[in-house]
Amino acid sequence: MSHGNSLGDERSWLAAIAAQADGAIVGKTLDGTITCWNAGAERLSGYRAEEMLGRHIGVLAPPDRKDEVELILARVALGERLERYETIRRTKDGLRITVWIAVAPLYDDSGTIPGASSIARDVTAIGGRVAHLEARVAELRAAFAGTASEIDGGHDDRPGVAGRDGAAAPRRGRPGPGRPRAGPPGSHYCGCGS
Repeated sequence: MSHGNSLGDERSWLAAIAAQADGAIVGKTLDGTITCWNAGAERLSGYRAEEMLGRHIGVLAPPDRKDEVELILARVALGERLERYETIRRTKDGLRITVWIAVAPLYDDSGTIPGASSIARDVTAIGGRVAHLEARVAELRAAFAGTASEIDGGHDDRPGVAGRDGAAAPRRGRPGPGRPRAGPPGSHYCGCGS
């Protein structure tokens, strides 16, 4: 940020942006203690900032994912960033949600890493839609499994299309240019123009 603002003004500005961001933004020390909790984190988890500041970030992980939190913090301590990491988290009311998390190390003025920031988004609905689409694709593949072999077989019955045997089914339907037309039954139209 420029425009002659001081470092304090820049930090205030960035804090205001983080406070209003839609994503769940959480700051934590490398031991997992939560130091920052924005309104997006409140909406995502159901926990107010007062309930979470000073607590361990592992509170949000379901029992089967507790080790994951420590592994993420260890990777961040080495300076590694995690981009769009998909995992499961637990809300205050116990609901399991699928989230994408981006986690990055926070560096102090001396270049050491005292903590991490993370941004999380609820993608539970996206996962449900993807599962539905994958199931539908499987249904369609099963429904059309025999179709490809029928088309690839010897003769194709579609008008004017030659199969592997080289024979084409006769054309049906509307006549092309210069082809005689027959009128409706009982009419005298023969296509000769009279």
